[in-house]
Amino acid sequence: MKKNARIAKAEGDKALAEFLKKKDKEKIRLTFKTVEEEQRDVDKALGNI
Repeated sequence: MKKNARIAKAEGDKALAEFLKKKDKEKIRLTFKTVEEEQRDVDKALGNI
């Protein structure tokens, strides 16, 4: 039983790592989108568009 429990824990850890990796990528994507929007606003304010 110990071996099965270790395997289950390893699979759970792997699934959690994949989930967190996807969440981090989403956060990074949203951050870049926000930065791009901010840059557009600054460009508009400066008359660069």
